[in-house]
Amino acid sequence: EAQRDVDKGLAQAPSDQQLLDLKAEIARRIESERSERAAKLLGEAKRRLDDKEFDASLALIRQGLELAPQHPGLMALSKRVPEERARDLAARASELVQQARSAFDRGELVTGLRLSDEALSLSPDHAQALELKAEIEDRLTRRQALSGVVEQATQLADQGQLGEALAMVDRALTS
Repeated sequence: EAQRDVDKGLAQAPSDQQLLDLKAEIARRIESERSERAAKLLGEAKRRLDDKEFDASLALIRQGLELAPQHPGLMALSKRVPEERARDLAARASELVQQARSAFDRGELVTGLRLSDEALSLSPDHAQALELKAEIEDRLTRRQALSGVVEQATQLADQGQLGEALAMVDRALTS
């Protein structure tokens, strides 16, 4: 409001030095307040980043950059947040892959598949997750196929066709 009053005065007396000085002082104070507020937002954005609250950190950075578009700290942090988010997601995906591998090794294929899918939802190109998921799906397919063979072989054996039942099982095991 004070700035508007000064501008009105300058419209009537454009060369009034006191008004020009006052306008400059008001501009300095506004810039100082913006800079102070941007610094506070930067500090809070850093704290949120440390807590892995990436979206909150970015929102604070955007607010700060609206106040001070060339603020070096805010600009640097705005580049760092996506990098740290990507590292965090990759680490979480790797942890899930380890859990999926353990489940797979214990024979818990459905759990292993679910965990590998979770890892891929965090990091879609995670090579180990993709490889493990394919391995688990292959094992599940083979297990399902063998289950059908066992059922058919059991029926043949129950009908007294033991040779055919044994041959069916041998074919399934060697394929």
